[in-house]
Amino acid sequence: MSLRLVQGLRCPSCGGPVSVEEGRTLARCGGCGVSLLVEGMEGHPRYYVPNLINKSEAHQILAKWWRKWGHAADLRRRAVLEDAFLVYLPFWRVSAKILGWVFGQEKVRTKHGSRYVDREREILLREDLTVPACVIQEFGVRRVCLVGDEIRPLDLEAMEREGMVFQPVFPATKAVRDAEAMMESRVQGSHRLEQITYRNVKTVAQRVCLLYYPLWVMRYRYGERTYQVLIDGEGRKVLSGRAPGNDLVRACLLVGCMGLGNFALTTVGAYPYGTEGGGQYVWVLLLPCLGLMYWGFDLYRNGGEVTTGEMRKRGAVEVFLGIKP
Repeated sequence: MSLRLVQGLRCPSCGGPVSVEEGRTLARCGGCGVSLLVEGMEGHPRYYVPNLINKSEAHQILAKWWRKWGHAADLRRRAVLEDAFLVYLPFWRVSAKILGWVFGQEKVRTKHGSRYVDREREILLREDLTVPACVIQEFGVRRVCLVGDEIRPLDLEAMEREGMVFQPVFPATKAVRDAEAMMESRVQGSHRLEQITYRNVKTVAQRVCLLYYPLWVMRYRYGERTYQVLIDGEGRKVLSGRAPGNDLVRACLLVGCMGLGNFALTTVGAYPYGTEGGGQYVWVLLLPCLGLMYWGFDLYRNGGEVTTGEMRKRGAVEVFLGIKP
């Protein structure tokens, strides 16, 4: 594919027009000859992942997902597909290596208590992160996996012939900040030190590019409600979606979890309680049983609508309070 020229740029030195090949970060003014550094969305290489499925194949993937355990038993029979279209969503791809050393103290438990031991940790991480380049919360996806994907140079005309192309809104600087925050959390999880006395960690070989990813948006009606499912156009799988839950499964799980939890507390927990020092085992059994009972109650309470993928992820506090995602 031949590179297209970005027009409309002006030289800050002489004010003359400057033409830049798409994807280039360096340019030279034809009037005064000064070298220019091009920044912004047009200054980063742009690619796209090709779509590998058509509407019929996307519908087949959706129909298979309708039969998933926990969904309404008559979902495949009563669901009516209302709309299906392909979109290319932009993501900033940030690739980098994280190198360095962390010195500190690790908390070690012993039979006499706990103590801190001096440790040193070598940090060697390779990160390949994707950050949304526009507002895509309505699609229920925050990142995509590029492992094994075919990546081609941007062909906007071919993409527009297949579906809708979203334009980037967030600059690359914001994506780099978000990616650095995620990298920092990975570093924190890799050294596992309670106290840090010295740290020297650097990010090297950082590369940023704009990547368009194909996603099929499938909207269907069940009863009086409309649900949306997002299908990976390259990976041939459901990334996120919502579906009506199975009321019979919800009721059975509630009764089963409540019954099993009460049986463990009243029957199994009664044996060690009568022995010397056996009372401490009741407290060990209490928390798992209460957790099992609450899990069954949470499934019954929020199981009227089943969510898949990133829509399903909730924090511990949200799970405890029963807040839906």
